[in-house]
Amino acid sequence: MAKKFLYFVVFLLFLSVCVYSQPQIKNPKTFAQNVKKGCGVFLNGKLLNNPKRVYPQAAKIAGIAGKVNVVVEIDETGSVIKIESANGNEILAKSASEAALQAKFSPTMCDGKATKTIGVITFNFAPIALNREYFNPSRLEDFADISNENNHYEALLLLTENYRIAFGYADQKFHAEMVLTKGDFAHFLRQMLEMIDSRGTLANKIPAKIGLYQSFNPHNLKEIEFNPTAPYAESVNILLEKYGIVLANADGKFDGDKAMTKAEIIQIWRSIFGEEAIPINFLTTQNQAAEMTRGEFAIYLKESLDVLTYKILP
Repeated sequence: MAKKFLYFVVFLLFLSVCVYSQPQIKNPKTFAQNVKKGCGVFLNGKLLNNPKRVYPQAAKIAGIAGKVNVVVEIDETGSVIKIESANGNEILAKSASEAALQAKFSPTMCDGKATKTIGVITFNFAPIALNREYFNPSRLEDFADISNENNHYEALLLLTENYRIAFGYADQKFHAEMVLTKGDFAHFLRQMLEMIDSRGTLANKIPAKIGLYQSFNPHNLKEIEFNPTAPYAESVNILLEKYGIVLANADGKFDGDKAMTKAEIIQIWRSIFGEEAIPINFLTTQNQAAEMTRGEFAIYLKESLDVLTYKILP
């Protein structure tokens, strides 16, 4: 066999992201048909592992989903040694390419001799149902992705089973690794305020009157524009009408899918609840311009509530 390369198609187990750009890959299937004609006994290599790809947070939030085809060069031992190309969304293609480098195959054989090959690995990024509805469990174990090994486990336990304000998405996962969006922040804040009011009633105290929280409307808006079908829509309305809290931009638009930075959250928190309600470790954290994840916010919220609920004890 004088050919240096054989071409074949490898189809992986479907994983999960959206293809927007035009495909830039070759046609390995056609190549394989041509090569096999000159090979007496042709045996494709088989996938020996299941390379894990990372679903980028930005793609999750944007709802990007679909297939990414990665063309790879595989050596005689079955190891991927080079990424030829990858089609699809740039963020997803990068993630799929990194995963493809971890793939391992049995050697491809031509007339009993191992040879280098070029193949296609297909990753299918399934969309996460983030924007349809929220999941509100009463027990922490109902979250499909939380275990006692998570560093936010204790905070989420309290938020879920004591305060009853933790929520996830329609896939019944909390997704602690994802960034906190403004829509999620609004929903957390609404539930938190209503919980504080309820506990204040039991303690014969009115939280707003004792200065536990105050209104927040820096742009003096009377109306705001937001997606009325979003799961956070009701909370945005309640914050405006009941608490006088408006999280919209100066133009009146509420961007519920926008990721929030630590600095933004601290600024809003300080205006509504005061300096004492801000967890000290978050004030001293470096890089406050970074986006806060849902897991980090669970810890932030729990520590803040430790202070606020203490003030309305009987």
